[in-house]
Amino acid sequence: MKKEKSSPSPAPQSPVSGRKKKRRTASRVLLTLLIVLVAIGAAVAIAIRSIPKAIIDSNIQHTSDMTESEVEVTPDLPPVWEVRNIALFGVDQEAGSVGRSDAMIIVSIDRTNNKIKMTSLSRDSLVPIEGHGEEKLTHAWAYGQARLAIKTINQNFGMNITDYAYVNFGELMGVVDYIGGVQLDVDAAEMSFLNENHVYTQGFYDQTIEPLSAPGVQQLNGAQALLYARDRTNGGDTTRTARQREVLMAMYQRVREQPLSKLPSTLARVLRLCHTNMNSDELLDIATWALTANPTITSLHMPTEDMECWNGIIDRERGWVRVYDLDQAKTVLHNFIYETDTEADATVSDTSTDTTTGDTTSDPE
Repeated sequence: MKKEKSSPSPAPQSPVSGRKKKRRTASRVLLTLLIVLVAIGAAVAIAIRSIPKAIIDSNIQHTSDMTESEVEVTPDLPPVWEVRNIALFGVDQEAGSVGRSDAMIIVSIDRTNNKIKMTSLSRDSLVPIEGHGEEKLTHAWAYGQARLAIKTINQNFGMNITDYAYVNFGELMGVVDYIGGVQLDVDAAEMSFLNENHVYTQGFYDQTIEPLSAPGVQQLNGAQALLYARDRTNGGDTTRTARQREVLMAMYQRVREQPLSKLPSTLARVLRLCHTNMNSDELLDIATWALTANPTITSLHMPTEDMECWNGIIDRERGWVRVYDLDQAKTVLHNFIYETDTEADATVSDTSTDTTTGDTTSDPE
C-alpha cells in the first residue's frame, strides 16, 4: 500500500512557488572536483610509481567506520561489489562550529554497467529526522554530523550507505589557486555578476580580487571560480549546471597540464581537505577503475523536474523547504541507481539527468 505523501502540517497559507534563493552550489561543484583530482593523482601515482600509497595515508583525514545498524541500511539491495554507494557532503563550517551540509551527493560506483552515477539531494528537502521531527535534510548534519546525515538518507531514500567523505566548503578555494587558477569564457552578464559580488567574496576569503574589465576568456582565481559556479542570476538551472561543468572541466584540464613533479604535492593538498572512512586501498581501487574503465558518468537531481514538488516557506523556524513524495523519490532513485525499471529510467534520463563519458571534453546540455 502506498504511503501518504509527505506534507507539512499544518499546511502553509501562502505557498511561494519558484522563489529564487541563493545556494552554495559551488560546494557541489568542487566536491565533484575533489573526486576528479584524487582520481587523477592516484592514477598517475600507479602509472609512474612516483607517489607512494603512504602519501594518501598520511594526508587524508581518517574518520571512524560506521556499522550497518548504526545508520540503518536498507536490506536486500544489490551487494556493494555490484553497486557501491558513497555519500559525499560539502559542509559549510566555520571554526568551532559543526556546520551544515550544504551539498549532499550519492555517488554510485556501478561496475556491472560501467557507470558512475551521481545523485544530488536538495538540501531543503523536508524529511523526517530521527529525534527532530520533519526538518530540512541539511539540518541532519548539524544535529548529528555524518552518522545522522547518512542515517537520514538511508531511512528516507531506502539506501544502504556506510561509506562517506566530506570537505569544508571554504577550504576548497585554495585548491583552485594552488593549481594556478582556471580559464573560463565569461560573457558580459556573468562578468557583471562577478564584478558586483567580488567585494563580498574578497572579504569573506581575505583575497584580493581585481574586477574584470571585458568579457571573454579569463584567468579566474579560486574566489572568482566559486562565484562563477554559484551564479543563479543568469539563466536557469540548466545554464547554472553548465557553468559548474565548465569549472570542473577547466580544473581537470589544469591538473592534467601540471608537470609530474607537482602532482604529489597537489594530491597531498587535496587529500588534506578530505575526511573519509574509506582507506587508501579502497580509494586507489576506485580511482584506478575510474581511469582505466572509462565509465559513463550520469547525474540525477532529487527531486526531479517531473515530480510534483511544493516550494515555499513552511514556518519561521524551518523557513523555505521543498516538499515532495518521498516514496516516489525512493522509486525514481532506485531505478536510476540499480536500473531496475527500463521504462522509468528512460523517463528520468530524458528530463533530469546529465550524461558524459570519461573522455568527454565538453558536456551536452
